[in-house]
Amino acid sequence: MPRKTSFCNGALLRSDAKRYWPLLFLYVTLWIFILPLQLVQVGRHSASEAILHADLHNTILYSVYGSVIMSLLFGCFMAMAVWSYLMTARTVGLMHALPVTRTQAFLSHALSGFGILTVGNVLVFLLSVLCCAGRGFVDWEALASWLLLTELMELFFFALASLCAMITGWLLAIPVFYGAVNLAALLLFAVVSAMAQLFYFGYSGSEFPRAIRFLTPVMRIWESIKTNTTRWITVEGMDYQFPLEELSPKAFTVCGVYAAVGVALLLLVWYLNKKRPSESAGDAISFRWLRPVARWSIGLCGGLGLGLFLHYTTFYGSGLFSLLLCQIIMGVICFFAAQMLLQKKFRIFTKRWWVETAAMVVVLAAVVCCIRLDVTGFQHRVPNADNVDSVRFRISAAELNTDDPAAVESVISLHRAILKQYDENGGDTFGGNTAYRDHLDSSGTDTYYVYMTYTLKNGAEMYRTFSTPVPSGSDIHRLLTQVVNRTDCREALMGLDVLRTYGGVNNVVGGHVTQYETGAFAELTRQQAQDLISHALSDAANSSKPIDPLRDTMYNSRDLDIEIRLNTDKGNVSFSLDVPDFAVETAAFLDALEFEEPVDGTYDSVEKCYEYEADEDVYDDFGEVTGEVVYG
Repeated sequence: MPRKTSFCNGALLRSDAKRYWPLLFLYVTLWIFILPLQLVQVGRHSASEAILHADLHNTILYSVYGSVIMSLLFGCFMAMAVWSYLMTARTVGLMHALPVTRTQAFLSHALSGFGILTVGNVLVFLLSVLCCAGRGFVDWEALASWLLLTELMELFFFALASLCAMITGWLLAIPVFYGAVNLAALLLFAVVSAMAQLFYFGYSGSEFPRAIRFLTPVMRIWESIKTNTTRWITVEGMDYQFPLEELSPKAFTVCGVYAAVGVALLLLVWYLNKKRPSESAGDAISFRWLRPVARWSIGLCGGLGLGLFLHYTTFYGSGLFSLLLCQIIMGVICFFAAQMLLQKKFRIFTKRWWVETAAMVVVLAAVVCCIRLDVTGFQHRVPNADNVDSVRFRISAAELNTDDPAAVESVISLHRAILKQYDENGGDTFGGNTAYRDHLDSSGTDTYYVYMTYTLKNGAEMYRTFSTPVPSGSDIHRLLTQVVNRTDCREALMGLDVLRTYGGVNNVVGGHVTQYETGAFAELTRQQAQDLISHALSDAANSSKPIDPLRDTMYNSRDLDIEIRLNTDKGNVSFSLDVPDFAVETAAFLDALEFEEPVDGTYDSVEKCYEYEADEDVYDDFGEVTGEVVYG
């Protein structure tokens, strides 16, 4: 008779279903609280059917954030469950004694693990459909998007946890490895970033590189599923609009890519499962060739991270030698601990072991020295103007965001001047630019924070944050003066950059001016508000009264709260107008206004609202306006 061979074993599938149904029960129970019950509760007091439909739609999309957490947790739990038989010698021997090939066993357990999660998702989907039907509206598109994204996420996280299960013989080591793999890139970047802040002048670690975000799956997926308000529902008879959220188009692409990676990981798990020694059950690492990798990774990463922590808490500011010493000590301790865990004994000190420890110390010291010596040239890297698409620049209250080639060239020239001054004044010192600042601060030179962000034409971004002294008459002083006196920068100082987004002066419909101390106010008509903005634009364009960043204040110099209202195709918008010292025409216009005193003769200024707790409600309502508010 012909022999029939199945790709999986039905008995193993049924066994896993019987043994692990409590995980399915827990999974579905948690999801019921996250989604179906929310669909029952949301919009109970909605003013119209359209708002109810929008509420249901938004609730479903918001639950995708819950999918990230649930997939992360239950992907690990399910992998721990279905591969738990590999963790003890008795169960491994029993499984391998059955007339089932390793490929059949792998496929059976993988299908049962992912299948249980899929069954749970389908149950939650059906319950959500029933809840929506009970409210009179089923958003099939949103529910289908939730189901698809959740499945893609769980495929990846289950595969990743299965890989962690395959390389260890300890059940409780699976979540440890799983967490380490998910966070390794982020933590390593945080350590290198902290060291770069010690070593590199101008380093800004406020943003994560693309590679770090991709190698941290939770971060990348969370960012990709961000919802956006793309539409607003206008309900007849109501004076406000209701937002209708939409998933980012990147959500399906990013989750699809991770799902494809998950399939590749499952193929790797299948291969490792075929090669995994049966006697490795109970070992920290299942494969002997992986043990040196684990030992060196723990030693180097532990030395860098824990050594840096020890330096910060004990020897901060004491120099490069103390940092290197702390990292070597912690690296050796981590190296010893890793080897003891792998060998499952304390007696590991052989001649060969000491040679390997010395090699690890040399590599660790080389890594620290390479970072210190800036072998990548990070500190002195300045982009070419031809490669820059746009630039964001900020110093004090002055801010510039432009793609104008002349402005880009000015900022790049300022960048080079700052680095040149740093190199010429003892900038090559440990601890960033402390000695450098002390050298120039002793002569009474003021220090300023300068922020630069270049958006390159390849889509990448380059960040720099300089704490630099600005000597009077220096190249930095000259270039700073040139940048802050650009018309677009002066407009931003006054809050007028909002006009470029919302249609200009013609969309100004009114405003009001309030004196902080007395509460006296002046309501601006459409014509008055447009005249005020015209004067402000004239001041911004007037180069006859330049700003000196060392002598002139770039903040609002008037004791006035000035709010300008616009009527645009995006709704009612308002912004605050600031009046720096250079705004002569604007100040003259404001001085000519006639102010009215408060009706009841009393007024609590902003300062008084801070001083007296009893007046807190007054401050909370101070300046409240309807519609979208944009602060310039």
